[in-house]
Amino acid sequence: MRILMIRVRRPTNILSRNAAALINANLFSEMGDEVFLATLDGPESLDGKFSHIKMGQSSGVRPESDIIDFLLTRPSFFIDILKNVRKIAPDVIICKGGGYLFFDFLTVIFLSKLIDVPVVGEWMGSDLLLKSYSMRTWVKKLLLSGFSINFVQSEQMFKEAMKLNPESNIEILPDKGVDTEFFKPQYENIDQSETVRILYLGRLHEVKGLEYLIKAFSSVKDKHPNSILTIVGEGEEKERLMKMIRSSRLEDSVEFIGRVEYKETREYYQNSDIFVLPSLSEGLPNVLMEAMACGLPSVVTHVGGNKELIKDSKGGFLVNPKSSSELSKAINELIEDPELRNDMGEFNRKRVKKYDTKRVMRKKRMTIEKLIGR
Repeated sequence: MRILMIRVRRPTNILSRNAAALINANLFSEMGDEVFLATLDGPESLDGKFSHIKMGQSSGVRPESDIIDFLLTRPSFFIDILKNVRKIAPDVIICKGGGYLFFDFLTVIFLSKLIDVPVVGEWMGSDLLLKSYSMRTWVKKLLLSGFSINFVQSEQMFKEAMKLNPESNIEILPDKGVDTEFFKPQYENIDQSETVRILYLGRLHEVKGLEYLIKAFSSVKDKHPNSILTIVGEGEEKERLMKMIRSSRLEDSVEFIGRVEYKETREYYQNSDIFVLPSLSEGLPNVLMEAMACGLPSVVTHVGGNKELIKDSKGGFLVNPKSSSELSKAINELIEDPELRNDMGEFNRKRVKKYDTKRVMRKKRMTIEKLIGR
């Protein structure tokens, strides 16, 4: 197959919404497909077995949500794609949600009609689940019917998509799953100190609920002074969160690591004891699957794919969103019971194998082949 993957922002690391594009492009290539990854950002080439095509002109404006950035970048990207799509002559086009969802998705649907090829829409979570005003809801319905097939991340997303447009073609399939050969527990040089390390890894965004984690950790710290909270990631909430930490006098117990490269995330999982994801909304979070693969017990909110991945009281604890008290209670219980942490970690490691990347990608490829009639 000739596959055109469209990601307006060039994938760079695990904290990018488009990080899975590199993995997917490489795995499709390894399975014998000719893959073209079209992105707005440079460099001209990315490491991989696929062809990387830079299209359009980047504005250099951040954050990505800035309207100036949108006005400067999307038209040039659209024009370049329009010029080159016939030369690429793909058998299928794959586009992923996130960012300026509607413009990107509508562009891809237009291209698919122009050259008469099937188009796959990959919905990520907030693009489908967050509440919308009436016009945005109408466009979601339009997009769901415009795609040849819609891949959604979780059962909750499937139900929401069916509610919006029951006539659309929808299948539950993770974005990329998790590489269980790479993400695995560290069996040697395990820290035997009494310090318990709690990890959050992801975007520093309001929807991630980090303010509730910091409030919870303040309570945890009172009871367990040797505990450490490590926050890996960047985002617009950083300054506000740092102010919270300073006002709670937690500077010596909370580490802000910032942005890290994809392969570097494994050591943070392996050197931690508990993973926490206090999100207010989720699709099927890759970071949670990676934590599970590394054998970490997890405390997560009862939202989206979290409750599909974590079996309560077996692989961790499910708590209500925005509840610092429930977060602290669950974290304290894990801190106080190392054997429970170990049992839950082993349970998660076994449970997440069904989401192994190669298994997910084989199913994705078979679905697309069926879609294009091969």
